[in-house]
Amino acid sequence: MELNSKFDAKAIESEIKEYIKSIDIEKLIFASDKPEKIRFIEGPPTMNGIPHAGHLRGRVMKDLWYRFNTLQGKKIQFNGGWDTQGLPVELQVEKELGVSGGKTEAIKEFGVERIVSECKKVVEKFNKTWVEVDDLLGMSFNHKKAYWTFKDEFIEREWQVLKKAYEN
Repeated sequence: MELNSKFDAKAIESEIKEYIKSIDIEKLIFASDKPEKIRFIEGPPTMNGIPHAGHLRGRVMKDLWYRFNTLQGKKIQFNGGWDTQGLPVELQVEKELGVSGGKTEAIKEFGVERIVSECKKVVEKFNKTWVEVDDLLGMSFNHKKAYWTFKDEFIEREWQVLKKAYEN
Protein backbone atom coordinates (compact mmCIF):
# COMPACT_ATOMS: atom_id res chain seq x y z
CA MET A 1 0.00 0.00 0.00
CA GLU A 2 1.48 3.32 -1.09
CA LEU A 3 0.98 6.70 0.55
CA ASN A 4 -1.37 8.80 -1.49
CA SER A 5 -2.58 12.36 -1.05
CA LYS A 6 -6.12 11.24 -1.88
CA PHE A 7 -7.56 9.16 0.97
CA ASP A 8 -9.92 6.46 -0.30
CA ALA A 9 -11.29 4.46 2.63
CA LYS A 10 -13.20 2.03 0.40
CA ALA A 11 -10.09 1.23 -1.65
CA ILE A 12 -8.07 0.65 1.53
CA GLU A 13 -10.84 -1.55 2.96
CA SER A 14 -10.98 -3.56 -0.26
CA GLU A 15 -7.20 -4.00 -0.36
CA ILE A 16 -7.06 -5.16 3.26
CA LYS A 17 -9.96 -7.60 2.77
CA GLU A 18 -8.22 -9.11 -0.25
CA TYR A 19 -4.99 -9.48 1.74
CA ILE A 20 -6.80 -11.19 4.64
CA LYS A 21 -8.48 -13.59 2.21
CA SER A 22 -5.12 -14.37 0.57
CA ILE A 23 -3.41 -15.56 3.78
CA ASP A 24 -4.42 -18.52 5.91
CA ILE A 25 -4.75 -16.85 9.30
CA GLU A 26 -5.77 -20.07 11.05
CA LYS A 27 -2.63 -21.79 9.75
CA LEU A 28 -0.48 -18.90 11.02
CA ILE A 29 -2.08 -19.06 14.47
CA PHE A 30 -1.68 -22.81 14.81
CA ALA A 31 1.94 -22.61 13.62
CA SER A 32 2.78 -21.17 17.06
CA ASP A 33 5.05 -23.44 19.11
CA LYS A 34 3.14 -22.76 22.32
CA PRO A 35 1.28 -25.85 23.52
CA GLU A 36 -1.81 -24.12 24.91
CA LYS A 37 -4.81 -24.59 22.66
CA ILE A 38 -8.19 -23.04 23.48
CA ARG A 39 -11.50 -23.74 21.80
CA PHE A 40 -13.86 -20.80 22.03
CA ILE A 41 -17.53 -21.65 21.66
CA GLU A 42 -19.61 -18.63 20.90
CA GLY A 43 -22.97 -18.15 22.57
CA PRO A 44 -24.76 -17.94 19.25
CA PRO A 45 -27.11 -15.21 18.07
CA THR A 46 -30.58 -16.29 16.98
CA MET A 47 -31.15 -16.12 13.23
CA ASN A 48 -34.50 -14.34 13.31
CA GLY A 49 -33.39 -10.84 12.40
CA ILE A 50 -30.53 -8.56 11.52
CA PRO A 51 -27.84 -7.69 14.06
CA HIS A 52 -28.36 -4.61 16.22
CA ALA A 53 -25.92 -2.54 18.28
CA GLY A 54 -26.22 -4.84 21.32
CA HIS A 55 -25.34 -7.90 19.26
CA LEU A 56 -22.40 -6.13 17.67
CA ARG A 57 -21.04 -4.89 21.00
CA GLY A 58 -20.95 -8.46 22.31
CA ARG A 59 -19.37 -9.82 19.15
CA VAL A 60 -16.69 -7.09 19.13
CA MET A 61 -15.84 -7.91 22.77
CA LYS A 62 -15.45 -11.61 21.88
CA ASP A 63 -13.29 -10.67 18.92
CA LEU A 64 -11.07 -8.45 21.09
CA TRP A 65 -10.64 -11.32 23.58
CA TYR A 66 -9.69 -13.62 20.71
CA ARG A 67 -7.21 -11.17 19.22
CA PHE A 68 -5.58 -10.41 22.59
CA ASN A 69 -5.09 -14.10 23.37
CA THR A 70 -3.84 -14.78 19.84
CA LEU A 71 -1.24 -12.04 20.28
CA GLN A 72 -0.19 -13.81 23.49
CA GLY A 73 0.68 -16.81 21.30
CA LYS A 74 -2.28 -18.99 22.26
CA LYS A 75 -3.77 -21.28 19.65
CA ILE A 76 -7.45 -20.45 19.68
CA GLN A 77 -10.12 -22.13 17.63
CA PHE A 78 -12.63 -19.30 17.18
CA ASN A 79 -15.62 -20.76 15.38
CA GLY A 80 -18.87 -18.91 15.06
CA GLY A 81 -22.22 -20.40 15.93
CA TRP A 82 -25.81 -19.85 14.91
CA ASP A 83 -28.93 -20.43 17.00
CA THR A 84 -31.42 -21.60 14.41
CA GLN A 85 -34.18 -23.10 16.51
CA GLY A 86 -36.87 -21.98 18.87
CA LEU A 87 -39.59 -19.45 19.33
CA PRO A 88 -37.87 -16.36 17.85
CA VAL A 89 -37.37 -18.09 14.49
CA GLU A 90 -40.90 -19.52 14.54
CA LEU A 91 -42.40 -16.12 15.34
CA GLN A 92 -40.47 -14.54 12.46
CA VAL A 93 -41.84 -17.20 10.08
CA GLU A 94 -45.39 -16.63 11.34
CA LYS A 95 -44.91 -12.91 10.77
CA GLU A 96 -43.59 -13.44 7.23
CA LEU A 97 -46.44 -15.85 6.40
CA GLY A 98 -49.01 -13.44 7.81
CA VAL A 99 -50.23 -15.84 10.51
CA SER A 100 -51.91 -14.12 13.44
CA GLY A 101 -53.34 -17.07 15.38
CA GLY A 102 -50.06 -18.59 16.53
CA LYS A 103 -48.39 -21.92 15.92
CA THR A 104 -51.57 -24.02 15.89
CA GLU A 105 -53.08 -21.90 13.13
CA ALA A 106 -49.82 -21.91 11.18
CA ILE A 107 -49.58 -25.70 11.30
CA LYS A 108 -53.23 -26.11 10.26
CA GLU A 109 -52.84 -23.67 7.38
CA PHE A 110 -49.37 -24.60 6.09
CA GLY A 111 -48.40 -27.96 7.65
CA VAL A 112 -45.34 -28.84 9.71
CA GLU A 113 -43.07 -29.52 6.71
CA ARG A 114 -43.74 -26.08 5.21
CA ILE A 115 -43.18 -24.35 8.56
CA VAL A 116 -39.85 -26.17 9.00
CA SER A 117 -38.87 -25.29 5.43
CA GLU A 118 -39.76 -21.63 5.99
CA CYS A 119 -37.77 -21.60 9.25
CA LYS A 120 -34.68 -22.81 7.37
CA LYS A 121 -35.19 -20.12 4.70
CA VAL A 122 -35.43 -17.41 7.37
CA VAL A 123 -32.28 -18.71 9.06
CA GLU A 124 -30.33 -18.75 5.78
CA LYS A 125 -31.54 -15.26 4.85
CA PHE A 126 -30.53 -13.67 8.14
CA ASN A 127 -27.29 -15.65 8.34
CA LYS A 128 -26.10 -14.06 5.10
CA THR A 129 -26.65 -10.63 6.64
CA TRP A 130 -24.83 -11.58 9.86
CA VAL A 131 -21.80 -12.90 7.95
CA GLU A 132 -21.72 -9.76 5.79
CA VAL A 133 -21.79 -7.56 8.91
CA ASP A 134 -19.05 -9.65 10.55
CA ASP A 135 -16.94 -9.20 7.42
CA LEU A 136 -17.58 -5.44 7.34
CA LEU A 137 -16.45 -5.19 10.98
CA GLY A 138 -13.37 -7.33 10.31
CA MET A 139 -14.45 -9.99 12.80
CA SER A 140 -12.24 -13.04 13.25
CA PHE A 141 -14.92 -15.73 13.54
CA ASN A 142 -14.30 -18.82 11.45
CA HIS A 143 -17.63 -19.08 9.63
CA LYS A 144 -16.54 -22.13 7.62
CA LYS A 145 -16.47 -24.18 10.83
CA ALA A 146 -19.49 -22.57 12.49
CA TYR A 147 -22.00 -24.74 14.31
CA TRP A 148 -25.71 -24.61 13.56
CA THR A 149 -28.16 -25.71 16.24
CA PHE A 150 -30.51 -27.39 13.74
CA LYS A 151 -27.85 -29.73 12.33
CA ASP A 152 -27.86 -33.36 13.43
CA GLU A 153 -24.24 -33.37 14.65
CA PHE A 154 -25.00 -30.48 17.02
CA ILE A 155 -28.20 -32.09 18.34
CA GLU A 156 -26.46 -35.46 18.87
CA ARG A 157 -23.65 -33.77 20.80
CA GLU A 158 -26.22 -32.04 23.01
CA TRP A 159 -27.88 -35.37 23.80
CA GLN A 160 -24.48 -36.83 24.71
CA VAL A 161 -23.80 -33.93 27.10
CA LEU A 162 -27.23 -34.31 28.73
CA LYS A 163 -26.74 -38.06 29.10
CA LYS A 164 -23.32 -37.56 30.70
CA ALA A 165 -24.74 -34.92 33.07
CA TYR A 166 -27.58 -37.25 34.06
CA GLU A 167 -25.20 -40.15 34.71
CA ASN A 168 -22.95 -38.03 36.91
